[in-house]
Amino acid sequence: MKFRDLKIGQKIITGFAIVSGVALIVGIIGLVSLRNVGNSFHEVADERMPAVVSLQEVDNSIESLMVSMRTMLNPSLTVEQRNEQMRNVQAARQRYATAIERFESLPMEDDVLLVWEQLRIAILDWRQINEQFEADLDRLNRLDIHYPMEFLKDLEMFEKDHYALQVRVANAIQTMRPFDGGDDHTACNLGVWIPNLTTSNSVITSGITAMNEHHNRFHRSVAEIMNHIRAGNQSSAQNVYMQQMMPAADEIFRYFSILNDQAMIAVELFANMDQIQMEDGARYLGIVNGLIEQMVQMNIRNSEIAVSNGDRIIRASNLLMIFTLLAGLGFAFFLGFMITRLITGGINKGVNLATEVANGNLTIDVDGDLLDQKDEIGQLARSLQQMIEQLRDIIGDILGGADNIASASQEMSSTSQQMSQGASEQASSAEEVSSSMEEMAANIQQNTDNAMETEKIATMAVNGIRKGAESTSIAVMSMKDIAKKVSIIGDIAYQTNMLALNAAVEAARAGEHGKGFAVVAEEVRKLAERSQIAAEEIDELSENGVRISDEASKQLADIVPEIEKTAKLVQEIAAASMEQNTGADQVNNAIQQLNQVIQQNAAASEEMASSSEELSGQAEQMKEVVSFFILENNDRRKQLKKSSKKKSNGFSNHTSGQKAIHEPYKEIKGVDLKMASSEVTDDDFQRF
Repeated sequence: MKFRDLKIGQKIITGFAIVSGVALIVGIIGLVSLRNVGNSFHEVADERMPAVVSLQEVDNSIESLMVSMRTMLNPSLTVEQRNEQMRNVQAARQRYATAIERFESLPMEDDVLLVWEQLRIAILDWRQINEQFEADLDRLNRLDIHYPMEFLKDLEMFEKDHYALQVRVANAIQTMRPFDGGDDHTACNLGVWIPNLTTSNSVITSGITAMNEHHNRFHRSVAEIMNHIRAGNQSSAQNVYMQQMMPAADEIFRYFSILNDQAMIAVELFANMDQIQMEDGARYLGIVNGLIEQMVQMNIRNSEIAVSNGDRIIRASNLLMIFTLLAGLGFAFFLGFMITRLITGGINKGVNLATEVANGNLTIDVDGDLLDQKDEIGQLARSLQQMIEQLRDIIGDILGGADNIASASQEMSSTSQQMSQGASEQASSAEEVSSSMEEMAANIQQNTDNAMETEKIATMAVNGIRKGAESTSIAVMSMKDIAKKVSIIGDIAYQTNMLALNAAVEAARAGEHGKGFAVVAEEVRKLAERSQIAAEEIDELSENGVRISDEASKQLADIVPEIEKTAKLVQEIAAASMEQNTGADQVNNAIQQLNQVIQQNAAASEEMASSSEELSGQAEQMKEVVSFFILENNDRRKQLKKSSKKKSNGFSNHTSGQKAIHEPYKEIKGVDLKMASSEVTDDDFQRF
């Protein structure tokens, strides 16, 4: 097989294999050199440098230990602070002991070993000096006197204060002039100092406890003496001074001496510790530091020798690696040039072909040499040839499809316009129906109002008739009472008539003397007769009135249920009218919603018509864009145009069918809701 027919991957693998071989040779040379260099640097990294690091750590730990010990010479430190520094000393000793063990585990030359033994002896001697320092420090901690020099100064000040007060009291006794102050044991400097003193020294604490009583008695004596002086009793003041104040002062000064002795011990310990550290310790420390520095320099010198050997090996290895790399790079460059030429030649032809296709030329074909090539370039060439053939078919189909889309878009635009017109007519009809429903709702509302008014009138009539019936009943009863009273009047008239007759008879018997009385009796009789006749007529009229009133009361009683029934019917009519009004409002709302939907459909139809026109324009524009490609055979486009015309005819038939559907809507002028149908109930209406 020819090299040019190898796959690109195989060509690249071959080139990389050769380059890898060169790299392998260079790597082997470098590995051997690195091993030699590693041996040299291993000596430096694993032996010399750890030795230097260990020695430096010993030196640093010793320096830290020395700083802590010298810090403990500060007399202002508390016991806790000195203990903290002592813990730092122990930690530093642990660190340099660990560093010494690590250094001893490393290999050492004879000269280094000799100096190391001297260093160990010097460290042991310095350790003994430090142990003396620690013993004095332990005694100092047990004394627990914070800042001994200040302690001595305070004691001296307290002694002077009380001696001065004692002299002042003696002068006051001699001159008999009292003074204020000095009588409060807590107000003097000693009284203020004692509560603030913190120490674990039993001698100091017991001494202060014992001294407190004498100190209090001393100041009480001052107050008592001042009282005697103010009273003019000099002898009593002298007695208190000699018997109380002087003995108390002697005891105070004795305890001052005890406290002073404790402070002096602490001062002497500080002086001894300072001498140990600043003189003996400093001398041994200088020896230790000198030996450490000598060993560090010896290890650094040996490290420099090992590094120099490593540098020499590196230089030799670099020269060999540079020569090998140059030879490998030359061969790799030649091989890369050949592989690149084989690969890029076919790719450039493919790029030129793709450029022609990008420019719209679909009449071009791939070279036969590339089609016969067996590698990926050949596969790419065959794929490009297939792509060109597919593009020819696709572009032809796109041109035909664009024609079909343009024709269909025009037909769809026409149909959408017709749909929009029909929707507009539906919207107009819906508006008319909505107007009719509003009028009907107004009529129903008027009927409802009239029914409610009629209901009120009927209710008032029922109430009036009931009241009339009650009044008639009362009138009947009154007329019956009148009839009874009239009958009584008739009886009285009858009795009067009888009395008049009797009077006439008696007047006749009287003769001439009774004539006048007879005339009066006659007139009374006539008046009684007329009263009786009137009473009978009134009685007859009363009976007729009672009879008529009874009949009217019965008729009113019969009318009231009918009127009440009429009022109930009117109420039902009013309720039904209100339900009809509600249903009419719901129907009106539904028709208005339907009108909105119809208007939205009309707008959508218009928008669809606009989109169809835009789609038609886009199809024309797509045809113009696709016409950028040059095709060998135009017969396919002609066939596609014929097919497009057939499809557009199909769309025209569909459009005519749409026209037939929309024609009936032109005759619609309203909607017959059949509101008078008795079969329709409120349940038939949709609730919103």
